[in-house]
Amino acid sequence: MVVAENSVLVGTIDGFLNWIDADSGTVTKRVPLGGYPYGTPVPSGPRLFLLVNGETAKLLALDVGSGSVIWTQESEQEWSTYRPLVVGSVIFVGNAEIGLCAFDQADGSVRWRRPVAGIPRGLRFSSDGTLYVGALSGVVQAFALDKSDIK
Repeated sequence: MVVAENSVLVGTIDGFLNWIDADSGTVTKRVPLGGYPYGTPVPSGPRLFLLVNGETAKLLALDVGSGSVIWTQESEQEWSTYRPLVVGSVIFVGNAEIGLCAFDQADGSVRWRRPVAGIPRGLRFSSDGTLYVGALSGVVQAFALDKSDIK
């Protein structure tokens, strides 16, 4: 669930993202996702980044106002990170199949992919340019990112 403008955006197991008017509680919009939403949606400016599980796993970039899909990235295995991490112009997610992925926020193109030890779960970025990746095994890895990695 996330609040955007005067709406509460809530994903439901029937595969929709719902816009609920914060004042009246009325559902004003329902957008089909092609699977059920997973984890926490992340707003960034006029966009919302959302993980979806279905026949394939998806990372969706949606326009918050219209609900239209701007771009999609898919994977055969579900994204194991519970939420996308937005840093600068990059979206980070990860899974067992690909490892750690960095996608361009504007168009969803792949910036880079890096293997990680184990299945990535938690992502954090520090002000010194370090990306921390926590794995389900309990291992935490640190990656020193160059400014070009996030711009």
